[in-house]
Amino acid sequence: MGFTSTLASLLVNITVNTGSSAGKMDKLHNQVTYGIGKFYLWSRAISLGLEALKASTSVYTDAETSLAKINRVFGLGAVEAASFKEQILKISAATKGVSLSEFLQAVKIAGQAGLKGGEALELAKVASLLGLISDLRPEFAADTLAKILVEFGEGADKARDFALHLSLVADSSTSTIENLINITERIGGFAAAIGVSKEETVLLAAALKDAGIRTEVVGSTLTRLMTELESRPLDMAKVFN
Repeated sequence: MGFTSTLASLLVNITVNTGSSAGKMDKLHNQVTYGIGKFYLWSRAISLGLEALKASTSVYTDAETSLAKINRVFGLGAVEAASFKEQILKISAATKGVSLSEFLQAVKIAGQAGLKGGEALELAKVASLLGLISDLRPEFAADTLAKILVEFGEGADKARDFALHLSLVADSSTSTIENLINITERIGGFAAAIGVSKEETVLLAAALKDAGIRTEVVGSTLTRLMTELESRPLDMAKVFN
């Protein structure tokens, strides 16, 4: 029934029940106003319900699309995909503050970096936690962490300890987690080649930032410093001890 026919029916019922005398016009007006208001509220409730359903359906559809992409990245069959999906949803639900969409993106990026199964999930979980305590998006954190681990020849099992190290150093310096992880990723290959660990790289980057070196030149300054220290092993040992 449309709005016009509903209102007409309402008026007929009111007229029958109240009569049409002038003395009852106020009552008639109030009842009509009440009826229109009630009709509007019901319409609004239905509209909001449909919007919520649409949003929920969109989230579900997006999640299924992301899961399909993840399955392709990892080369999973139907049975493996179902098990992996269950693990993803369980971990995502336990990671408060990070949306399912963000977590799925982090998992996909971990897979694209060459990590498999549990390693990819571990990296995505650590990246999500980093996202909660910094300005990093989980997918960016996953990508950068994966690159750093590859540069230093380490696996995802080292990601959690490294994230904790980043957090502790950032808390005790003027650097941010984002600054430190970016610098480490940029010069990680060089640092690893001369025997400097990722943790030592982070400490040096923080020290330079605390000394007043601008963020945009910390990476190049650190590279020059490491090059100099490489030719002076005794001094390098003193620095890191």
